Amino acid sequence: MAVNTTVNMTEYVNASVPSTTSSPLGVANVSEMTALFVTNGTNDDNGTGVIWLANYWSSFVERPTSQQSTSAGVWIRLVGLPPVMLLGIVGNILAILVMSRPAMRRHSFSSYLLLLGVCDTISLLVRLLFWVNLFLEFQGSPVLITFTNLPACIISEYFITVNTVVCSWAVVCITYERVIIVIFPLTGTKLCKPFISRRVVVLLILFPLLLMSYIPFNTKYLPNLGCVMRYIPDMMIHYVMATTFVTMLPLALILFGNAVIIIQLKRQNKAITGTGNREDKVSRVTTMLVTVSLTFFILVLPNALMALLLALRSDWGFLRVAVDPAAFLWDLNFAINFYLYVITGDNVRTEAREMFSCIKAMSNTGTTPALQRDGTVARK
Repeated sequence: MAVNTTVNMTEYVNASVPSTTSSPLGVANVSEMTALFVTNGTNDDNGTGVIWLANYWSSFVERPTSQQSTSAGVWIRLVGLPPVMLLGIVGNILAILVMSRPAMRRHSFSSYLLLLGVCDTISLLVRLLFWVNLFLEFQGSPVLITFTNLPACIISEYFITVNTVVCSWAVVCITYERVIIVIFPLTGTKLCKPFISRRVVVLLILFPLLLMSYIPFNTKYLPNLGCVMRYIPDMMIHYVMATTFVTMLPLALILFGNAVIIIQLKRQNKAITGTGNREDKVSRVTTMLVTVSLTFFILVLPNALMALLLALRSDWGFLRVAVDPAAFLWDLNFAINFYLYVITGDNVRTEAREMFSCIKAMSNTGTTPALQRDGTVARK
């Protein structure tokens, strides 16, 4: 893409912004970055002609149509997102409620799944803002949700990026907890205790908050451009950090962890469905969590590959046809987990039935039913 060194402020603001869905976070690839700059009116008050790039999440919400590589991508998001968001938000809320039940809190993995449900819900709510503006743009109306001051710019880029990092690393923790239990079947359960997983969850939240702490300092708000960062070095640092910790490193760790689990199970000459009572329970949980982990890998990998390929070969324009479907798979990743739990996890199905039994009993009697110590409804 040729660089125009005479673009003025008005031309920049009115121009169509190139697609930015080519990276795992959605940041434009390196070759496109060089074309998004302004030489007049944004010189940082010292005449240097600073190059600015729009922050991803504010641009994602404010200019949704420009986030799509093709017109088909607009239709995919416009038609496909509403059912995904509805089923996903309902499913995530149910997952949070089920994982909060006493019987589930005895399992260490429930802390990770609870955190994943919260973060996935936040991700879907961000996509709801995106879809509202996309629908308005499709109708030819002005967008409703905008970011018009520095605090809004910082909050959107910092906390949504942190939330996305936490989503990915929660799946990494789920995977490696299973690795420990499968490799060390006798001592692994002693290491993977609920009180330990709760501490890991705290670290899992604090680590991205610290890791992405450069964002508030690098983010600016310019009235004619919106939420921006300097191209070099700020946006380049952000691009590398976000790409590495949202997709590349988590995907590599998840692939390796699941390979270890499968190889170890084969070495022990048993399938994921065990035979003994204890082994059977462990195997069923392993089946559920490996399914969640591999599904994340399958749904997120295409978006990461598109980013990598377009960053390496920006001249391969034919790849852009696959960018929008890959981004939609990433959206689907935030909505599907509860349904995977129900399909593959006996204990989740049991707890979900018990939860609905409690709700039904409360609606029929107007009182809270008695619960046993394991959280199930007491039968009279």
